[in-house]
Amino acid sequence: QQLKQLVVQYGYKVVFAPHANIVPYLDQFSIPPYMSIWSIGDQVGSIQNLFQQSKIMLTDYSSVAFEMAYLDKAIIYYQFDKDTIYQGGHIYQKGYFEYECDGFGPVVEAVEEVTNALEQILVNDGRPLLEYLERMQNTFIFKDGQCCKRVYDAVIALDHEDDSENLDLAREFLDQAYRFKDYELVAERAENLLKNTVIKKKKKLDIAEKLAE
Repeated sequence: QQLKQLVVQYGYKVVFAPHANIVPYLDQFSIPPYMSIWSIGDQVGSIQNLFQQSKIMLTDYSSVAFEMAYLDKAIIYYQFDKDTIYQGGHIYQKGYFEYECDGFGPVVEAVEEVTNALEQILVNDGRPLLEYLERMQNTFIFKDGQCCKRVYDAVIALDHEDDSENLDLAREFLDQAYRFKDYELVAERAENLLKNTVIKKKKKLDIAEKLAE
């Protein structure tokens, strides 16, 4: 009821988008009438359209949160079954990604916490709170439509570290490490670049300054 009151008060619509494996069992769910159901089988477009049209996402552990974070949209992680999940009760295995430290929104474990977190976002005009917005922008530095090409170029560069056509990419990686203040990585990348005889003197000076720091 509190969720319903919040969405009515702030003029939002709630869309329930179940995982494809859940769709066959939807008739066993009690979906409140103020919510609509989004199912991939009923759509002409992809779920990308849903991300574009939505302003806030409530999820659990799903990687779809990365899609919303790339768009700088608010996210809440409702992990009511965290103990079970992390103790082998699910195929999910805990990895390097820590939701509390790396996630793009608050991590909550109780229904009351969900509505409280949602209200904070709604009061903020549906935008992510500053702490999480900064995480999103630090994670997704490039938003120029060239990410696939950049990944491809990086993979190719692994076999051609000193090729002149990869110098720009190598300098880009150096600058990225520098922005994140990962100085051990800065040193490694700078030293590799300085070995290249093709780099012009002015650019070498800039690289050497980063290495010295």
